[in-house]
Amino acid sequence: MLYRDRLIELSERSLTIKHYYFPLATAKIVPLNDIVRVQAFKPGFTHGRFRLWGTGAPDVWFACDWRRPARDCLFRVRLRSQRIEPAFSAERPEQLKSILAARGLLAT
Repeated sequence: MLYRDRLIELSERSLTIKHYYFPLATAKIVPLNDIVRVQAFKPGFTHGRFRLWGTGAPDVWFACDWRRPARDCLFRVRLRSQRIEPAFSAERPEQLKSILAARGLLAT
């Protein structure tokens, strides 16, 4: 396991976004080879800060995180296989960004 917290898991093969699907809060498992890029961004009023769960725009779906308003970094994943981009929070965003960058997945 490369990274794990209560919101996501990143392994050599996949990114697991916990509490993703509504209403059962089941996980979304994304193979790493389906990821085009991961964008880290600062949340704002219109950029996910108060989107606790669900759609933030027609092409973005946020996994559930009740603590998102207090977070200072969010992530959005561009996939090869679908138009909807999963978005999520991480408990240690700097550590996750470092791991994603080392694997060539973090957008610059």
